[in-house]
Amino acid sequence: MKRLLFLTLLTIMTAPVWGQTWEHEDTTGRHPLTYHMILEKFRPGVVTYSDGSTSTAMLNYCVITQDLVFAQNGTIYLVDHPEKIAMVTIDSLTLVPKTPGKGELIEAIFPAKDNGLYVEHIGTATPEERTDAYGSVIPNNNSNLRSTTSYGNFALMPTMPHDIDVKLMYDYYISRNGEHIPFRTQRDIQNAFPDKASGLKAFLKKNKNRLKTREDYIEVYKYCIGE
Repeated sequence: MKRLLFLTLLTIMTAPVWGQTWEHEDTTGRHPLTYHMILEKFRPGVVTYSDGSTSTAMLNYCVITQDLVFAQNGTIYLVDHPEKIAMVTIDSLTLVPKTPGKGELIEAIFPAKDNGLYVEHIGTATPEERTDAYGSVIPNNNSNLRSTTSYGNFALMPTMPHDIDVKLMYDYYISRNGEHIPFRTQRDIQNAFPDKASGLKAFLKKNKNRLKTREDYIEVYKYCIGE
């Protein structure tokens, strides 16, 4: 059964600033509508809800607000009832709830009921530093990054201003007993796979794996599950 995507009001949660920077002038030429999104372009996708119903739309995921969004006639809207989402597929990208009943979604790299590998994309937006005519720094006002334009039952996702930096970090997880447990640091990995703990340090050193890139985590994940 299919149903329409309705709209809900946006609540933005702030997050610490880590990781790399996506700037509006970067070489990918990302449009202001998408440089704070997980994908460079909105793409056809399917939202599957916990009751088995589905919806289709041009989808993307905002890494700053942790909101699933869809585009229609050049405007970005929020997908309704994110707490009821069971899975989202956009081309080869699969997103699942980080915690059942919550709105935050994480990417399934190797989905599995147990010992699957997942990554959470966490972004923050910071206005670029400005100075006045005398060279003094003008305090930044973040209010325009934490609001929506709403009327009636509709809410619009704000287009990010051109003068901001989007910083992104990645948190990796392993699925275990219906939960997602941390898989980011060497200690996290040892806790998740205690039978591999004694040889992990040697493995990382031998392979010059610094647990920095997506490929690093895939490599150590395969080591832990015995591939």
